[in-house]
Amino acid sequence: METTFAGKVSSFRPSEKGAEVDFLDCTTDDVALVAEQFLAGVGLNLEKGTIAQGVYGSGSRAGRAIAGGVVKRRKYRVSISVGDSGVRLSMMSGMSGIGGSWLGLIRERKQRKVFVASLTSYLGGSDTPNPVPTP
Repeated sequence: METTFAGKVSSFRPSEKGAEVDFLDCTTDDVALVAEQFLAGVGLNLEKGTIAQGVYGSGSRAGRAIAGGVVKRRKYRVSISVGDSGVRLSMMSGMSGIGGSWLGLIRERKQRKVFVASLTSYLGGSDTPNPVPTP
């Protein structure tokens, strides 16, 4: 059964490592569902922790450690909390790119930009508070 997400984005703060998003008129469970659906849509799966406080990733950890930058690996730390400004979603890259030498650094920076652009698009834009797509 599909439900409508009634929350609204009140603040979107992108950074070099990811983004922090504040939501109004929703619960942490609502935001966790939206986050999980977005992450699944960009190919990331829960590897450790819970939906609301976990690490999502894709690619081979062992392959990345052995072959470095030639193996594609992504990892994001997700945290959902309640504060004065509503429910805050934090999605930050858990990778530095250093293990993959210069190729890994370049690839990681590029992946972070694509991730933030995808999140911005999924949430309906970053310039003004907007409703989130229906899960």
